[in-house]
Amino acid sequence: MTNFTIWTLMHKQIPVADVELLERNATIMRIVDTYNIHHAPLGTVVNGVIDYELLERWLGKRAIPASRTHIDEVLEKLNLANTRVLSLKGFGLNLSDHYWLKPMVENISWDEVNFFLNGFSGTIGEVMTRNSELPVTEIDFLSPDSSVDGWLEKKWMIEDGKRILIKGANPLYNQEPYNEKIATDIMNLLGINHIAYDISILNNKPYSKCETFATATTELIPAVNVVKAIPPIDADTRLSHLLRNCEQLGMDVEPIKQELDKMMVLDYMIGNYDRHWRNFGFIRKAETLEWLGFAPIFDSGASLWQFHEQINDDVKSLTFAETLKEQLKFVKDFSWYRPISDEILYDTVYLTLDKHPTMQTDRKRKISKQVVANANYITKLALK
Repeated sequence: MTNFTIWTLMHKQIPVADVELLERNATIMRIVDTYNIHHAPLGTVVNGVIDYELLERWLGKRAIPASRTHIDEVLEKLNLANTRVLSLKGFGLNLSDHYWLKPMVENISWDEVNFFLNGFSGTIGEVMTRNSELPVTEIDFLSPDSSVDGWLEKKWMIEDGKRILIKGANPLYNQEPYNEKIATDIMNLLGINHIAYDISILNNKPYSKCETFATATTELIPAVNVVKAIPPIDADTRLSHLLRNCEQLGMDVEPIKQELDKMMVLDYMIGNYDRHWRNFGFIRKAETLEWLGFAPIFDSGASLWQFHEQINDDVKSLTFAETLKEQLKFVKDFSWYRPISDEILYDTVYLTLDKHPTMQTDRKRKISKQVVANANYITKLALK
């Protein structure tokens, strides 16, 4: 027998819409009622109505992706059909935005369940990182670990009152945490607004460690939702479409363009092959929907030629052009750019890579030299 349940999509304490979910896999079957169109997830409204298919797609992206390392093993242990059901067990709450799903049959509030102001269990995170043998009966699903994006192992923890994300590495190379630290150090040298990452060794495995930048009042809206909010026009490039949408949504475009310039410069410098539309975005106030600007740069671990045999500046891009080098043509203002000396930049890269226990010395040197070469190319563009 197929079971359906009604849940209310909430934006903090604001009801947005009632949706009917298919219980066995937590997919939306239909929108029952709409209460507040203005607080609907950005990119899900068409002609003044919340679109069922777009909302279903949006909800699916909030769950842990099926590509997550060892996720099938985790789901089997938890006796769950898919990651959508896992997300629903934690009410779809996360530490990036303020959306969640409230069962109509339960009398619960945002103040009671949100993870910005309340503690949460670490048991799901321990299972996700395969550091726990707890039976299912002892696992608390009310955790941001039930709905955290990305394919690498991740878990959240509270440290000195701060919400900290611990993120693993691809087991083949174990390089991402070192890349995140290097990107952090380079952004410090360039004066780029960013989330700081450090390296943590847990159970002899490297993890990156960073603090969330969303708060109890502000949230991250990924760039993909901004571009989906308003269709492009024929003359649009991917960049002009994004900027035009930012302006029409009420953002101040000039500082955003400069922050995008900085992101493109950084990504070319470190060979970031995975700057996709979900790992950069914008900050807004949840209750008033006021835009506060470009989010600090985060998630730069898929870089430094981790999966590349050839170390050069021919790296594909997932955002504004086909390659990271071609993407630099969109950077018109280098007034903020301050060149880093070759020696300092080389050491910034090499000394962190040198902490990697298995990377060959020759590869560390080649990567460090390529970052310097890329930086010198950027300096030439800046001096034109």
